[in-house]
This record gives sequence, structure tokens and C-alpha cells, in this order.
Amino acid sequence: GEHVKNWKNRWFVIQKHWMRYYVSKEATNPRGVIDLSKVLDCNEDDSFSNGFTISVRKRVYYIQAATPEDRKAWIEMICWKLDYYNPYREGVEKPKPLNSPKGR
Repeated sequence: GEHVKNWKNRWFVIQKHWMRYYVSKEATNPRGVIDLSKVLDCNEDDSFSNGFTISVRKRVYYIQAATPEDRKAWIEMICWKLDYYNPYREGVEKPKPLNSPKGR
């Protein structure tokens, strides 16, 4: 792609406000961690197939999902986590938990 010189497959796992990425599903030590409480923005990026970006202060992560549906699901979850955990975003109400019945 225009932004990425060499794509690498990574397995992503979100737990609380941490988004850890591994070299494979079987790996036990993360290759890196994104603190979702420090994320400034998460957006679709149509410059590559099923792409989206996660922006933090000094870095932009370029991520390619397997399908458009996966991209949508990842962005929705990251945005939800961003709104919930990021104390620096002004004017954003904490969202209701995603899995609660009828928003309780």
C-alpha cells in the first residue's frame, strides 16, 4: 500500500483498554500493545482494502481487516472502547456496555 511498505499478519485481542497484537493466534507474548485510552481517533481508510487506522499521539497504525464486515466490527469496538475509557475526550458521554440488555 501507499502507507505500508510490507504488511505483516497479526492477531489482535482487545481486553479492557488494551489492544494487544501477536504474530499468530497461538503466540503467547504480544508483539505490541495499543493503549485504547490514548487513542485519538479510529477511522476507515479506503486507500487499501478493508483498511482502517488507529491514531495515537506519535503514531498511526494501519490495519487491514479480512472483510468489510470485520473492519466495521473492529472500528465499532475500538470506538466504543475509546469513548468508554478515554478520559481526555471532551463532551463524550460514557456509552452503555455493548452486551447489556436494553442499555441497562
